[in-house]
Amino acid sequence: MTIFRFSLIAVGLSCGAGLAQDAAIALPQDAAIALPSGQFATLIETIWEPQTAPVELWVRFRFLVPGISGADLDFAVVGDDLLALCQTVALPAIAKAGKVADQAVISLASQAIPFGEVNPDVTQYFEAYRLTGGDCILEGF
Repeated sequence: MTIFRFSLIAVGLSCGAGLAQDAAIALPQDAAIALPSGQFATLIETIWEPQTAPVELWVRFRFLVPGISGADLDFAVVGDDLLALCQTVALPAIAKAGKVADQAVISLASQAIPFGEVNPDVTQYFEAYRLTGGDCILEGF
């Protein structure tokens, strides 16, 4: 496995099912992002979501982190991972795409499952961040 420490290669957009999906805010194949918790994440997909009221642009970054399943991690530890991914992956990717997003939703899953699917056997964490002044401000769900 290649360890990839938070730099982006390319950004490309494609559309599908009413949401714009970025098949890869591309990290090299099998790239792993080292997280503060000691876990490793790989980007599953990025979804750009235009909102209607108020008019905003949200972007979801979905990551696979197999190690969170059964790991002895509390949300404070995972929260540091989520914030690190927002700051070091989401913000640069959005800037590289030439877009201005209002909110980033960062999610971690122990297995790759389709967006919106619920599976009680899959550990998932997610958090929303307001993107203000080049920073990720916790919105809190």
